[in-house]
Amino acid sequence: MCVHAVAMRQQKNGERLVVHLYNDVNTTAFHALPNEDVPLREETLPIHDIKITFTGYRIAKVHLEPEGTRLKMKRTGRGTEVTVPKLRIHSMVVAELEGADQDDP
Repeated sequence: MCVHAVAMRQQKNGERLVVHLYNDVNTTAFHALPNEDVPLREETLPIHDIKITFTGYRIAKVHLEPEGTRLKMKRTGRGTEVTVPKLRIHSMVVAELEGADQDDP
């Protein structure tokens, strides 16, 4: 359970789904007591190839923020699947819904 994910739906200038991904890998393994643990990162251990499946939605396009990278979509029997190539600390997967007003990221 290294990646925390929170999904939300935005309805501003069209409709989209936003999935926040947070990499919570702590390479110091929480060695200090909680009240003495310094919340600083000295290094990041990236997590690769995180798959996200959107079910029950018609997705027009998906991109990664703040990188601005467009993600390749794969339609499966379960929904629309995308793969986040590398998560360092925080990224957002933004899925634009079909039929919504769409601006390029």
